[in-house]
Amino acid sequence: YVVPEGEAQPTLSLSTEPSESGAITVRLQTTDFTFSREKADGPHEPGIGHGHLYVGGAKIGRVYSNSAEIPPLPPGQHIVRVTLNTNDHRTYVVDDKPVTATVTVGE
Repeated sequence: YVVPEGEAQPTLSLSTEPSESGAITVRLQTTDFTFSREKADGPHEPGIGHGHLYVGGAKIGRVYSNSAEIPPLPPGQHIVRVTLNTNDHRTYVVDDKPVTATVTVGE
């Protein structure tokens, strides 16, 4: 979904932190965006939607809040990526770029 001129343009950044269990907590910081589980799979509404969470290029789930949990990963480096998506699952696009954030976790 290409955000048109004049409509608020969502932004996304992310950080991660390991937990004692070996899981990884993903924290999302957004502007001009509201997470909504209730509206998922519904029609598009500007600035509302959910995230898609990927590890190593594979989608592992949806994100409906400013945090998510990734189960323990095998040793090594892993790329964690989140995209912001409309209620109908299209990726938000601002300035010809998907609204996404990526971080590398692990050794």
